[in-house]
Amino acid sequence: MNNTIICILAIVILCCVFVSCQEEEQTTIAHELEGTDIIVNKNKPQNPSLSLKFEEDLSLTKESWWPTQILVDDEEYIYVLAGKKKTLIKFNSKGTEILSKKFPKGQAPGEFEQFDPCFSYDERLFIVDGSQLRLTVINRNFEILNISKMKFGGGLFRLDSEGNMYFLVLKFLAKTRDRQRLILTKYSPSGTPLHEIMEYQWGAYRDNVSGVYHHDVYPAQLKYKMDSQDNIYYALSDNYEINVVSPEGKIIRRITKTGSSRKITQNEILKYKPKSRSNRVIWDVPEHMPYIANLFILDNDYLLVITFENDDDKHSLSGDIFNEKGVYIAKVQIPKYYMWYYLREPFSNKNNAVYKNNYFFTIEADEGEENFYIKRYKMIWE
Repeated sequence: MNNTIICILAIVILCCVFVSCQEEEQTTIAHELEGTDIIVNKNKPQNPSLSLKFEEDLSLTKESWWPTQILVDDEEYIYVLAGKKKTLIKFNSKGTEILSKKFPKGQAPGEFEQFDPCFSYDERLFIVDGSQLRLTVINRNFEILNISKMKFGGGLFRLDSEGNMYFLVLKFLAKTRDRQRLILTKYSPSGTPLHEIMEYQWGAYRDNVSGVYHHDVYPAQLKYKMDSQDNIYYALSDNYEINVVSPEGKIIRRITKTGSSRKITQNEILKYKPKSRSNRVIWDVPEHMPYIANLFILDNDYLLVITFENDDDKHSLSGDIFNEKGVYIAKVQIPKYYMWYYLREPFSNKNNAVYKNNYFFTIEADEGEENFYIKRYKMIWE
């Protein structure tokens, strides 16, 4: 009898411990630090039954095109930048092509070395050419309205509702041409620097003894978006931490999630590790994948974070949903878009996936990358 009672008590204790651990895994800890809300999420979502489905309702393709960027305006016209000769194509919401114009490579008005576009709140399209330090403004009929010179260079260009400009600015570290400082900076509409938001380092490491250069296969890169209140959400790919910064430059919220990223697979090593062409270059492969591939601010002030949790054999991407308070509530599967994993250049893949009005727009390609598509998905909450 005593043995039976002891066994029952042991089972009860183990169940209590198990339940306690389960609750601990789902606990969200929130506190305030110097005016910043800190939300520490455990590794399991608070509302795992919440479902977000992506239902494809539009697919666009053209023969022999290579789309590199998508933009969507408030009237849901779709703009696609395609090809090395930079052809800008406009489609209506039903997918009918209504306008097309080439912006060839060059230095004359209407010509570009680099093409970094962003819609203003009055629906003009601002295009930054960082190579020529030039800002071109066009209307939605692709007519040039203004061209002006810039005093600085940068990438990942965005505009807020007041016309202030945000750039990731590159500056070389002292006594090196291999490592750079990348600084997310806010500028006034006239180009006056207002404040720096964050910075990190990027580039190759040189072994001074052997002279060998080390490059990371997955270097840390910045992902940032802007909400309807002009708050900036930013994260570095190598850490699960999203900072929310006010228009004045103050961090008002920090959202984190505990747990390790998954291990890199052999298939991913073979597929994504570049083949060195020189014995002076080594590509360093990490043991674990990065944490964050992209982030999107949704209309209900929810945050969608795309992670590297799914390995490359999966047909979809894994995403985490956080509510308006920064609480981790659900895990979802997301359509896999072109070059979603690419982190080797800090200014790349700005608009290869776009969220707008509860729709998700993607650039996608077939397995051989011979045919490319622009796809639109209706996001359905259940």
